[in-house]
Amino acid sequence: MIRQWIDCCESKHEACRIKETEAFLPTRLIEVKSNGDIKNSMTARLVESPSDGVPKTSKYFTLSHCWGQNPSASVPKTTLENLSEMKDKINLRELTKTFQDALIITLELGLQYIWIDSLCIIQNDVMDFERECAMMGLIYSRSHCTISASGSTDGQGGCFIERDQLSIGRLSLTSQTWNTSKTASSENPLLSQAITISPLFPPWYISLKGPLITRGWTLQERELSPRVVHFTKNRLLWECRACNASENTGTTMHPKVHERPAVSRDEDILSTRPELRLLDTIILPLGKEELYQVWYRTVEQYSNRALSVSTDKLPALSGIVGAFSESFDHDTYVAGLWKRDAIRGLCWFPVRPLNQESQKVKHWPPPPTDSGIPSWSWASQHGTVGHYFHDWFAGVWEKQVTNGVESWARVASVVELIDISTTGVSQDRFGRVASGSLILQGWAVEITVSEANVKMPEKSATHVNPKVYIKYSANQRPSAHLYFDSDPVNLTKQTFLCLQLGTGTTRPRQDTVSKTINGLALMHIEGNDNLFRRVGMFDIVRDDTLWVENRCKKTVHIV
Repeated sequence: MIRQWIDCCESKHEACRIKETEAFLPTRLIEVKSNGDIKNSMTARLVESPSDGVPKTSKYFTLSHCWGQNPSASVPKTTLENLSEMKDKINLRELTKTFQDALIITLELGLQYIWIDSLCIIQNDVMDFERECAMMGLIYSRSHCTISASGSTDGQGGCFIERDQLSIGRLSLTSQTWNTSKTASSENPLLSQAITISPLFPPWYISLKGPLITRGWTLQERELSPRVVHFTKNRLLWECRACNASENTGTTMHPKVHERPAVSRDEDILSTRPELRLLDTIILPLGKEELYQVWYRTVEQYSNRALSVSTDKLPALSGIVGAFSESFDHDTYVAGLWKRDAIRGLCWFPVRPLNQESQKVKHWPPPPTDSGIPSWSWASQHGTVGHYFHDWFAGVWEKQVTNGVESWARVASVVELIDISTTGVSQDRFGRVASGSLILQGWAVEITVSEANVKMPEKSATHVNPKVYIKYSANQRPSAHLYFDSDPVNLTKQTFLCLQLGTGTTRPRQDTVSKTINGLALMHIEGNDNLFRRVGMFDIVRDDTLWVENRCKKTVHIV
């Protein structure tokens, strides 16, 4: 069945064909051979291409899998110490069930090579890790097909998972009814009819849910691969750029209905269609704004996944960044943001449920996920993030007259981007950074709040957050709302610089529309009054007296 899916995709799906400008092979591959009896005669070794004679046109599979809770002990690895041994022969008995199953699948489907991360990257060689991470986009996008161990939490689960036959097996019955036709025989008055009752499987994307889609690295492995076979707990699933299929429907392939990305969150279909890979939408003729919207949805999905190593926050996404870079006509990428759309890229917020208690931290604000990631990047945040649409920072429309013709246009953001840049620390230009710098010029005002200003919970123009710090105007009306990316446990009296990004709209009541002033909440870097770091966001709704009377133009340097 898998072979038929692959053959059909190769011959009929233009969107799935690898557009090769030149032949590509990963630095290393696992070569698998057998004399016929695969389980008993299979051998494997690590080969380097092309020095070990691997033909440049060779097809290879890739494996996507969970490393597990204790990867240092449970995942077989290639190291500087055992590299020579692995190139001579891989001891199959030392491999996990997932790895063994993947090798068997490779041979059964007629291929000789497979790429497995822990075996094909030298795990204790930093230079090799960085070099291979930079190639991750090519490795998966040029893969013939990715074998996805979707139902296994670690290497012991395998691809071939024991199934509950009662829940997936078919039931055959025979139905008998009285034959009432005129030709009925008295000797045979009953009619027999065979009936097959098939299991009712959940929707395709529900079956896909499992341990693998909770891990950070596996997002780009799925998104970049032209074809993926998912080995889940109850059935095989297939996906490519053009179609989905499943084991229970046989070789029938269902074309995907590609949805255009939304320009407002109310219309955001991509977030409610988890069976669609986000990169699949890039095959549509999208405008630049729509492409950026696909990027923000990708970031949101990625930020909801877990990483065993916090410093992998940017490297684990670098392959996808490379794919977007081509679509963005090589826009400049800066630690999770794109320079041409940097203002919207700054409009991220932590996604936290109302009933989540504030996490106690030793120091507030807490350090970023990786020490070099700047505070203005979503990647500095621990946990899930969301993004605002244009309605938040450029949601006001004004009438314009051009050559006597009236028209309405969206008011642009009021802040000016002076400069944004990062300093990299690895061979992967989309990977880790040592530092980042952002210089903005716009309207700002200083606001002082403490724990005495807290109101919980509060639903505002910005977002729902467990803690909101409210600054009141002289007439004691709520004016400014501050939302911190990480809630202080007990905020002492502090002054924050609120820098406006733009003017948006909100609906405090169904029958009214209010203008809001929205932007970043910043605090001084200790010991340097000329540098700021992001600590959250703010908005001003209804009463803007505090803002109008105290604002001034500032050039702000954020790190």
